[in-house]
Order: sequence, then structure tokens, then C-alpha cells
Amino acid sequence: ALRCYRKAAEIGGLKEAYSRCADFYYSSGNKKSAMALYKKASEAGDVSALNNIGLMLENGYGDVAPSIETAIKNYREAHLKGDKNATINLAIYYLNVSVQFHVSQYIFLG
Repeated sequence: ALRCYRKAAEIGGLKEAYSRCADFYYSSGNKKSAMALYKKASEAGDVSALNNIGLMLENGYGDVAPSIETAIKNYREAHLKGDKNATINLAIYYLNVSVQFHVSQYIFLG
């Protein structure tokens, strides 16, 4: 982890360091550490970290169950701050909700 922080510190400020380390932990399977670092990154101003938090919450991680409502809240906040990936994730979510609604209507009426 120390090597990860040093490497990240070379490329930018604190938010970049937190995000790079979170990416490292996520890719190595340590999701709880990744979540903690994404939260620190978002607190330091990294908008993309909000989107990553949303992704982890949408799918659940470790022993943490998925939380769609909280994921959408994070996507929306990141979207409003200009994160394009969060905008895409919001669009995908609302598209899926819309499709599910129409399918259930068809089955019910069908």
C-alpha cells in the first residue's frame, strides 16, 4: 500500500492518491479497502470516486448487500458535478427500470 501511495503522490494530489490506491485494492479483490479509499477520494474532491462508490453499492461488495438507492444518489451527485460515466450509469439504470415497467405492463395486460 505504501508503494501505491508513493506512486500516486508522484502523479498528483491527495484525491488522485486515494483513487489510485482504491483502484489497486479493488483490482486485487480487497473491496472494503477500496470503498474506504474511494470515500476519502470523494471527500478530497474526486468526482469519479463518487461514480465508483455507486458502482460498488449497486452491485454490493464483500458482505455488504447492494443498495440501489444509495448507488443512484452517488451517481446523481457525480453526474451533477460533471462525471460522464455517472451520467451513463444513471441512464442505464433508468432505461432498465423503464423496460422492466413496460414488460410487467405487457405481462399483466397480456
